[in-house]
Amino acid sequence: MGSRPELIRAALLHDIGKRHANLSPVGRAFVTAAAKVGLPVGRRGGIYLDHGRLGAEELRALGAEPPVIDFAANHHGERPPSISPADWATLVKADR
Repeated sequence: MGSRPELIRAALLHDIGKRHANLSPVGRAFVTAAAKVGLPVGRRGGIYLDHGRLGAEELRALGAEPPVIDFAANHHGERPPSISPADWATLVKADR
């Protein structure tokens, strides 16, 4: 990623949408666990679970590059066509 600043930005900014839920780390863990077993998560929990889409919208409005936007939107799902398999593997590894 050294000479690929857009990949560095994607790795650093992909979770920016989480801030809209205003949850503590414990709250985030609770929402994640509750969602996995099908329990209701409330309004803020729903925002947290939708952080990829929300972050991508925010990054798009700020003029971020497509790989930054697309990784934010898809980092919990499948690789979008706009990100190469090699770049996707690097970004997913950075998200661990």
